[in-house]
Amino acid sequence: MSKSLAYYHTKDVSVCSAGRRRLRLKMESNWVKFARSHIKPVQVFTERTPARSRAVAHVLGDGTVRVDRRRKEYLVEYYNKCKPLVLSWMKDIESVYGVKPKLRLKKGDVYAAYVCNKGVVMDFFQFKRGENWRVPSWVRNEPHLFKEFIRALADDEGSVYPNGSHTTLTVTISNNSLMGLKDIQEYLEKISIKSRIRGPYKRCYKLAITSRKNLFKYYIHIGFSHPKKTKRLKRFFTLYRNGAEVTQPFGLAKRPPN
Repeated sequence: MSKSLAYYHTKDVSVCSAGRRRLRLKMESNWVKFARSHIKPVQVFTERTPARSRAVAHVLGDGTVRVDRRRKEYLVEYYNKCKPLVLSWMKDIESVYGVKPKLRLKKGDVYAAYVCNKGVVMDFFQFKRGENWRVPSWVRNEPHLFKEFIRALADDEGSVYPNGSHTTLTVTISNNSLMGLKDIQEYLEKISIKSRIRGPYKRCYKLAITSRKNLFKYYIHIGFSHPKKTKRLKRFFTLYRNGAEVTQPFGLAKRPPN
């Protein structure tokens, strides 16, 4: 009698507990063998470096993470009009994950870099599962990583513009995550930089730094990597030392809409 025919005639026969245990162990053993030969484990990244901190912050700022397990589609993308920032993100991704992102030009002269590697995408997915994200714990525990994180996020979501009286500037960091901005505000207080969280507005909350003293500390300890924002902040301190007013003709941005 063949094995298939024997199974057909005995499939409804009751089996003793010892037999059920042997059958279960055999099925578990077969599953382990199958998993080892067919299922590739997702790589877990535990590296704590400035490059990874910057890469995560950029995706939380001007990035997107798309995971569709049913269609097996995985994508992490970062986009910005400032090409040096996008190239810097690509360099960080390659140094941390060993994967080279692809670059494309979108509408409106926006550069976009993206990666479709499942392991890389799932690493970013754990940080951006919703709008109300928080700064990762491994970043909060390391001051030098937190500075890199804030600088990268401010390069994407930050603004530098003169206040109403044209005597000083306001630096803001805008984002949908109130919890994330509170984490940043808590760290800024540790290095004696006072800030306020405004909102909610229609689209986001805003963390604002206003006084000259706080702006100077922010410029020294954190600053920007974005060339235009760095130039605006540096120009302000040059004008302030010379006793000039901060006005629009000096190359500063207007107050962004809420």
